[in-house]
Amino acid sequence: MGETTRFLSEHAMMVYSREPEPTLFSNAVAALKRHDNVEIINDISERVFPELLPKIHGDVNFWLDGHYSAGATHKGPNDPPIVARVEEGRILLDLRTVFPQQETTVVAALASLN
Repeated sequence: MGETTRFLSEHAMMVYSREPEPTLFSNAVAALKRHDNVEIINDISERVFPELLPKIHGDVNFWLDGHYSAGATHKGPNDPPIVARVEEGRILLDLRTVFPQQETTVVAALASLN
């Protein structure tokens, strides 16, 4: 739990992570409580980004690896969530989260950035 966030906290001034599922959120907060430069937000990206983006400045990287994968994970209102988050700027994609049926959509969204 939180390995990517922990890694990023060792290389970035500030790391924001969001986890909408309450139990996973609590687990992430507990696992990362010693990292002063990490803020875990209990909400979905569609609500977090409009409030968070105006607060951050400088070079920003987005690591978009969250998705519904059954079990305890959170199923949000949009499917696939990663496509709705592709915007201008630097984007890091965890390709393990792109399912075969989403590949064409993701490639088209990335191509539209040029």
